Parts: sequence; C-alpha cells; structure tokens
Amino acid sequence: MKTLKTIIVIFIVIIGAFYLWLKPRFRETEDTYPSPDGKYVLKVFVQTNMMSFGLRNDPGLRAAYVVLEDANGNVLCKPSIFNSCKNAIIEDVWGNWEEDDRKVYYTKFSYIDLETMKMHCLE
Repeated sequence: MKTLKTIIVIFIVIIGAFYLWLKPRFRETEDTYPSPDGKYVLKVFVQTNMMSFGLRNDPGLRAAYVVLEDANGNVLCKPSIFNSCKNAIIEDVWGNWEEDDRKVYYTKFSYIDLETMKMHCLE
C-alpha cells in the first residue's frame, strides 16, 4: 500500500513539473512605444520559459503580446481569454500610431482601436 502511495505522489510531481515547464510565462520588455500625443503607451511582453524557444532558437522569434496603458499606467487594453492576441512574434512587434484612424498597429495587420479599446488581430 505504501508503494502505491509513493508511485502516485511521484506521478503527481512529474505531471506538475511538466505543467510548470509547458505553461507559457511572459515578462515585460524594455520595448515601449509612446503615442505621439503622450496619452498612451504600448508595452511589449515576451514569453520567457523554455517552450518559447522550441524549434525557434533565435531569441528574436519568441511569442509576444502587447498591453495598452494610459499615461498614468492604467491598463486600457490587453489580451483576454476571448481575444487571445498573443500570437505576435517579438521580432514583428512595432508601434505604429495612426492618429487619423485612431489605431495603433502592433504588427503589420494587428491593431488596437483607440475608440473602442479593443484588439483586432490577424490569426
């Protein structure tokens, strides 16, 4: 009976270790893109755990996402469960502020609408 409990505990520890190893983790980078009028800041978060490297050994090709904050640091727009715009590659993130359209493009085709504060991503 004691052997069975030991096997179950070892199995749970192994499963937990794999979960922690595979779970995506992100950290804020120093890349920020302030708006021309100074009202907003676009911040970049990059995946840091081992699975972010996978087959892509180049550190410039890691998964990333962006968060839009106001000048006071309040989060205005970020990816959610329903809008998972975490598919950007860090090498492709750029802050292109289109003031006429009230949009900020964080990749070539993905943007945040500054009127509705919603992310629109090409998936």
